[in-house]
Amino acid sequence: MISLEGYINVRSFAILVGNKIGAFISKNRKRTAKFVEALKKIDGISVSGYSVRISWDKRGKTALPSLLNELNNWAEHNNSKVILAFDEAQELRDLPFKLVSLFAHIYDYLDKLVIILTGSQVGLLYDFLKIEDVQSPLYGRALDEIKLRKLEREEATDFLEKGFKQMKTKIDKNLIEESVNKLDGIIGWLTYFGWMVTRKKTKSVDKILDDASKLALNELEVFLRKSQAERRYRSILNSLALRPMKWSELKRSLEAKEGLEVNSSNFTKLLNRLIKLSLIEKKDQLYKIIDPILAYGLAQL
Repeated sequence: MISLEGYINVRSFAILVGNKIGAFISKNRKRTAKFVEALKKIDGISVSGYSVRISWDKRGKTALPSLLNELNNWAEHNNSKVILAFDEAQELRDLPFKLVSLFAHIYDYLDKLVIILTGSQVGLLYDFLKIEDVQSPLYGRALDEIKLRKLEREEATDFLEKGFKQMKTKIDKNLIEESVNKLDGIIGWLTYFGWMVTRKKTKSVDKILDDASKLALNELEVFLRKSQAERRYRSILNSLALRPMKWSELKRSLEAKEGLEVNSSNFTKLLNRLIKLSLIEKKDQLYKIIDPILAYGLAQL
């Protein structure tokens, strides 16, 4: 799994891929001698022990396709499949080369490689892949999609109870009930709660909420620091942290803070961008922050 969370550029992506290939060679060192020798013959790739370095220029010229071809050959020779997993894959959209074309090449010609893309900002991930755009290299390709939804109250309780049973951890039912009330069925935070209880021995839901909200706020900061509309996004999210609002209420709140009229079209674009980022949602004419932990953290500021 290659984690792409945070700022990704050509150099950092090349380092991440090289590190993962090096780890793959180390893990399979008894079976990768021929693969390593093949890599050494590729211009733009250097191999030293378990260290792999990939050159990549700003125009996108790279040895990565050749590397993947050799990886596919290795998998075929070993009767295996190799999974290429990218976490927070929407971050790849800003790289100055056509990774979507490379994914299409893998799909069409490298049948021993499997691509898994995950992302917390679903709208941006769809924008990056353009799977419904006839001009996209991935248009018409079959894919399997797994969407994680919020768990219902009974499902969240069952999820935690089974998890603690698996970990052989006894826990008070009142603590489970409190966590279900406050974590709103979000699997990631329920898992984090279970990890904190079993690994860190923390049994205060409020303490876990505080720690989780700091993580959520840090992730938000990564987006805000890259945005030219940082101040307005902060204002919108801070307002929604207090309560869900209609479009008109939210616009008036922003205008009151800025002391000037905000163009309606530009304001709608800001909201749509936050929806694509999976930070807010619109339901029954009301906008609200999707993640209760993020809302909690913003409300504490």
